[in-house]
Amino acid sequence: MAELTPEQSKHVEDLITHFMERKGSDRSEAIKQIHLFVCKGACSWYKSYGGSGTVFDTANLTPDQREEIVKLMDQVAEEQKVTRKDLMKWFHVFRCHS
Repeated sequence: MAELTPEQSKHVEDLITHFMERKGSDRSEAIKQIHLFVCKGACSWYKSYGGSGTVFDTANLTPDQREEIVKLMDQVAEEQKVTRKDLMKWFHVFRCHS
C-alpha cells in the first residue's frame, strides 16, 4: 500500500488535528510524536530523510506521552469507526511513504 484513499487520508488528518488541539502543538511536532509512537524505528524514514545525527528513539516519548497517544488514537478510531491498527498503518503510509 503506497497511497492512501481520500477517506484514509482524512482519518490521518483527523488524528493529527486532534493531537494538535489536545497538546497545543504545531503540525510538525504532532507528526513527529505520532511517528515516533507508530513506527518505533521500524521504518527507514529517518535514515532517508532525517539527516545526519538524527536519532529515531521511542525513548524520546515518555510513558505518559505514549499513553496519551494511545488514548487519542482510540478516541479518533472510535469516532471514525476504524481500528487503532488501521490508523497506525495509514499514518505509517502517510509519513514514511510520501
